[in-house]
Amino acid sequence: MNSLSILHNVEQYCKSLMESSRCRELPFHNWQHTLDVVENAQSIGLNENLSSTAMEELMIAAFFHDTGNV
Repeated sequence: MNSLSILHNVEQYCKSLMESSRCRELPFHNWQHTLDVVENAQSIGLNENLSSTAMEELMIAAFFHDTGNV
């Protein structure tokens, strides 16, 4: 499985998890917040010249960062 496939699966899993839980109604720990975090993490990672492996790990962490609120 390649990085894009892994990130796509992570994104779909986290979206499903967040949107089928109480997070859907929370003002800050919701799917839009997750997308904002992912976007900002990607921007920071690119500016820091992270390796592709580190960038993949960062993106996975960004997608999962609020799933504990489920």
